[in-house]
Amino acid sequence: MSVPTALTARFRGAVVGSVCAGAAITAHWAGGGDLPSTAPLVVLACFGTAVGIVVAGSPTGLPRLFGHLWLGQLLGHLILGVGSGHGVGMSPGMFAGHTATALIVGAALCFGERLVVFVASSVRRWSTLPPGCAADDRHRTFPAPQDAAVVRQFLVGAGAPTRGPPVAAAH
Repeated sequence: MSVPTALTARFRGAVVGSVCAGAAITAHWAGGGDLPSTAPLVVLACFGTAVGIVVAGSPTGLPRLFGHLWLGQLLGHLILGVGSGHGVGMSPGMFAGHTATALIVGAALCFGERLVVFVASSVRRWSTLPPGCAADDRHRTFPAPQDAAVVRQFLVGAGAPTRGPPVAAAH
C-alpha cells in the first residue's frame, strides 16, 4: 500500500474544514444561539477554508487529525460566539459534542483515506499488463477467399437450418 496521494490530502482538508465550520454552526444553534448572520458566516467560511488548507498540507494520522478537528471546531465556536455578541462559554454537553464529532469524523476520515489508497493501488496493480504482455498494435488482416463457392458455403452454413428432414431420409 502506498502513501496517501495529493488528491486524498486535498479531500481530507476539504472535509476537515467543512466539518469544523458545520459543527461550529450546529453546536452554536443547538446551544440556544441564533443562526449566524452574514458577517460571522463569511468569517467562518474563510476560517474553514484556512483550516482545510492547513490540514491538506500536514502529515496524516489519527491523533493529528483529531487535534485539527477539535481545535478547528473550538476556534469556529469562538468566532460565532464573538460574532453574535453573547459570549464564548462552552457547556459540558457542547464540549462533549465537539469532542465526539472530532473523534468520529477523524476515525472515519482516517479509515476512508487508507481505504481509498488501498483500493486505488490494488486497481492500479491489477490493471497494468505484465512486462512481457505488451499490447500488439499491428492490425491483423485475413486474406479474403477468392472462390465464390467458399463464400457461399460459409454464408449458407451460418444461416438458419432447413425445416424439413434430410434429403436422404425423405426418399
